[in-house]
This record gives sequence, structure tokens and C-alpha cells, in this order.
Amino acid sequence: MELHDHLVSWNHAFCTIFDVRHINMKAEESLSAYSVPASIFVMSIQGSAQVCLDGVDHHAKRFKIFHTGKGSVLHICAGAEGFEYYVIYYKARIPSPVRQEMIDLVERAQPFHAQYGFVPAFPVALYRSMTDMHKEWGRAEPLGRLRVRALLHQFVYDLLNQMQVQGVRPEKRDLAVQIISIIHERYAESITLESLSETLNYSVPHLSTYFKSRTGLSPIDYLIKVRIDKAAELLLSTNATLREIAIGIGYQDSYYLGRMFKKNKGMSPTQYKLKYSSKHKVEDYPSISMRSSIVSPNLLGYTDLNDNHYQRSGEGEIPMIKPFKPSMVAGLLLSFILLLSACGVESAVETTNPSTATASPLLRNPRPKPSLQLLEI
Repeated sequence: MELHDHLVSWNHAFCTIFDVRHINMKAEESLSAYSVPASIFVMSIQGSAQVCLDGVDHHAKRFKIFHTGKGSVLHICAGAEGFEYYVIYYKARIPSPVRQEMIDLVERAQPFHAQYGFVPAFPVALYRSMTDMHKEWGRAEPLGRLRVRALLHQFVYDLLNQMQVQGVRPEKRDLAVQIISIIHERYAESITLESLSETLNYSVPHLSTYFKSRTGLSPIDYLIKVRIDKAAELLLSTNATLREIAIGIGYQDSYYLGRMFKKNKGMSPTQYKLKYSSKHKVEDYPSISMRSSIVSPNLLGYTDLNDNHYQRSGEGEIPMIKPFKPSMVAGLLLSFILLLSACGVESAVETTNPSTATASPLLRNPRPKPSLQLLEI
């Protein structure tokens, strides 16, 4: 992204500052990953740390500056000597009235959401602006807050000036990546297009259209896919009921989860667990493999009633498969006995033939009758 677009955008920007903080982290201390509530500048002062922004790792030493937009996931792990830094939470917008060209430029460049790490060649001026902002913010007076706003513009001016001199180009943070990051982190919460729009400062139509152009799915369809994949994982790795799984992935209704699961996976949760679970493989159940070669596969399909059985069961448990029917065993046993009997009759007919009566060794050593004890294996 061109730095010129940043400069033009900041020339027209109106900033609201939410907080200025000075933080000291102890050696090896870790700041849990969280979604930042506003655009932020982070400036490291002393020590070192691994700074992770939306899954991208940066090594921070003294006087390194980071910037990212609202909704980014930030995670900091301090080094052996600890880590000291300042952070500014702000929101910038282009006030109306403004020409359409400016609106298009800001929409294209997204300067207040760009994500980058930068080591300034002349950090002292930036450090002075940062410490003065923190001092004035602590006064909590209208005059002090006005001073903080002026100092922020001074800080941004010095920062962009040094980036221009050093030839640094901030990268535009991809909107689709931001949405994916939020969905994977908060899929169990209530997520709507409106909440994504508010979090990322984009209009609903632009947010939805751009995401679909990059992924082929709408944000809500992608959210459903993530939830169903998580449900499938829980089905195979736990003994949780469908009701428990539904609540755990953001649904309150196990029946709705069942319908969405079948729509996305092509089978009900019950069928999925029986097919893919290591504890319920087909070979572990001879009755299923035996019937599959005798009975029409259509008869093994689940009806809508069976698909919804987990909803009517009260606790949402997945029903076990039916035991092997004794009647089938008896039928197979009878067929085997009749087959052996037929062989015995054929042998008896051969022994009554006079032409072979003296030659046949069967007259001297008659074939023993089949014993039913052989069938008890």
C-alpha cells in the first residue's frame, strides 16, 4: 500500500482517543490473546517480547512500533528481561462532508486498520510524544485530553515521516483475514453481520460482498461451517450429548444443530459418529456388515424420524445400534443343516448301486453322519 494514501487520509482524519497505557510485564509473563477493541499503536521501550498479531509473530526490542486495527488478535510474551511498552487505543474517521474520491481512497487504503511493525531510525522524538501523551492522559482534564489529541497527530506525523525516509510501506490488513480470525476465536458467541460490521468499522454490504469474493462463502455460511466442523470434532473425541455440543458451539437448540449438521456433512450426527468414530467402526459390528450384503442398502438409510431421535430422547444422547437378531442366526443354522443333510442323502443313493457295491470303499468304511457338535464353533 502506498504511504501517500496514508498521509492524505491522516490529513482528513478526526481522532477519538480511548486510552493511553504504560505497561510493565515481568520476565516470561504472557498477555493472553485478545481481540483489540480499537485501532492501536504499541511502542516498546525496554526489554524484549514476542508480539503476535493475528497469528503473525514479531520480535520486539526497545523502540519498535506496531500498529493494527480494531478486531485484531493481540498476544504478547515477555522475554527473560521483561517487557515495557506504551499503547494508544484510538478511533479515526473521515468526517462529512467529504468528496467521494476521499471516501474511495480511505476505503481502498484502510490506513487506520493497516498492520505493521517498524523500527524508527530516530526514536527519541516518538518516545517523547508517547510519554507526554501518557502524562496528559493521566490528568483526566479537558485541556489535558485536548493536548493528547494534538500529541497523537504529532506522533503520527513523526512516524509517517520516518517511514517515508526509510522507505517502509505499511501493508493493508486483509478484511477477509480479519473476519476469519474473529470467527475462529469467537464461534461459540453470538455473531451476526451487524456485530462484525460494528467490530471492523465496515458497512454490512461491503463486508459481506468482499468476504464472499475472497472465500466463496458469506461470513455467516463460514461461521456455520466452523461450528459444524467443531461439532464433528466433539462427536468423535468426546461423549458429549448433542445438546451439550450445541450449546458449546453457539447453538441453543440441538434439533437445529442436527439439521445444519446433515445439511453440511450429508448425514445426521448419529450416522457421522457411527461411520467415523474409532469406537464405532463397521468392522466392530458383524451384524452391520452381514446385513449389508443381504439387505438392500436403502433399508439401512435413516428416516426423518430416526434423524431426529436424538431430539426426542430428552438428553440428546446418540442411540446405540440395534443388537443382532437371533432369528437370523437360527435361519442361517437351519440352512447349513439342510445342506449337510442333502450331501448325506446323495451318498446313500450311491451305495445302493449294485455295480459299485463291491468296489466302493464306502461299503467297508461308511461315511459318518455329520455331527451337530461341529456347528457349535
